[in-house]
Amino acid sequence: MAGSFFHFLLLTLYKNRFFHATTLLMAAVLIFLLASGLFVVGSLQKQTFLNLAQQPEFVVRKLRGGRPVATDEQLLYALQEIRGVTAVRGRVHGRYDDPVFEDTGFELVGIDIFEPSLTRTLRKLTAREFEKLSPDQMLVSPAVKELLRQNYYESEYLFHRYEGGTMRMEIAGVIDRDYALQANDVMLLPMEKAREVLGLPYGTFTDIALEVPNELELDTIKQTILSRYANVEVIDKRKMAARYQTMYDMKSGVFLSLFTVVLLGFVLILYFKYSHVLSSAKREIGILRSLGWSINDLLRLKGFETLCVGSVAFMGGFIAAFIYVYGADAPLLGRIFLGYGELPVDYDFKPFFDPGLFAQLYLLFIIPFSAAVIVPVWRLCIIGAKEAMK
Repeated sequence: MAGSFFHFLLLTLYKNRFFHATTLLMAAVLIFLLASGLFVVGSLQKQTFLNLAQQPEFVVRKLRGGRPVATDEQLLYALQEIRGVTAVRGRVHGRYDDPVFEDTGFELVGIDIFEPSLTRTLRKLTAREFEKLSPDQMLVSPAVKELLRQNYYESEYLFHRYEGGTMRMEIAGVIDRDYALQANDVMLLPMEKAREVLGLPYGTFTDIALEVPNELELDTIKQTILSRYANVEVIDKRKMAARYQTMYDMKSGVFLSLFTVVLLGFVLILYFKYSHVLSSAKREIGILRSLGWSINDLLRLKGFETLCVGSVAFMGGFIAAFIYVYGADAPLLGRIFLGYGELPVDYDFKPFFDPGLFAQLYLLFIIPFSAAVIVPVWRLCIIGAKEAMK
């Protein structure tokens, strides 16, 4: 009995192949659009949190009148004495605007070229292509390198010092594309050179990074800093993670909301389409009923038929989206998320797959898709066999 049932199922699929092909194509396009958006969001979210995990637990910066100002070494040494803080590092960074590039600015980041771990850091940032930086050299991101090249800065760049005058720096290397998401507009140069450009006095920093390995001490250390120093701001990595999570949840929610609206419209179209097709096939249903097929048999037949078409459409759209995002780097759609401008983000989307999300999307799609077919079939099946054959 089972063999004849599935044989008849295959015959039914073959007979209605043209009708199923149009339905399959429409459903696959719908799944492709949704899955592409979720893949892009998921990949960006994963990379963002991987980058955030490498950041210090706290960043402390000095305020004056509610605005950040330079931080001196005295505060750095004082923070180092707090119990539970294992490492304190002064950082020099800031925005640099060149009159040549009217709508584009660069993020200058100063690095200590005499730091023992600098070689390891540079090898990591440049994919093992660069290990040493001299006082007159700097590293730039691929986007910055391309923008400078377009403006005839092939091998060196001319900075304008804050106090006046210019400073020439050689472009020694390029930061790896894997860091494009957080370092797309970055210029890495020796710390003293960065101070000259940004106008920071010797021995001062933009902010101070604190490493706290014990998570149980984070709240205590944060309260200690705020209670001792009234004119400082403490940036907590946990709050940054929560903001990022909210932002990506909102982006995913927008896609799911749009998908739900479009899916409901697609299901209504499918429902009326199947109602019209099945009304012309009432005689076939009547013949099957007269041959001894029960309502459950007919519903099972159409249920398997719909499940086959829906599953193929879902997997086709899902696989196409996977290739589009991770194989082709999501042209057009990626620009929507990464943005346009003088410094477009040249980012390779890293594969992201969540089995739970896959199952939820499948159920969200296949249940209304199947209902749009099963309901019209059931309405015809409850009609008597004689009436259906009229």
